[in-house]
Amino acid sequence: MTIHTHQENDAIVVAVSGRLDTVTESEYSAAVLALIESGNHRLVVDLEQLVYISSAGLRGMLRM
Repeated sequence: MTIHTHQENDAIVVAVSGRLDTVTESEYSAAVLALIESGNHRLVVDLEQLVYISSAGLRGMLRM
C-alpha cells in the first residue's frame, strides 16, 4: 500500500493505492491520524487506485 497526500482547495486529498488490509491498516490509520492531529479536518480519501480492501481496512477507514 502507498499513501500520497496533496492539498486541493481547502482539503487534503489522501490517495491510497494497493491493498488496505490487516497488514496495512495500521499504517493507513497512523497517517490519517497524524493529518488530523496536525489540524487538518477536511480530508478526502481517494480510493481510485485501491485494488483490495478487507474488513479490517474498512474498519480502519470508518474509525477515522
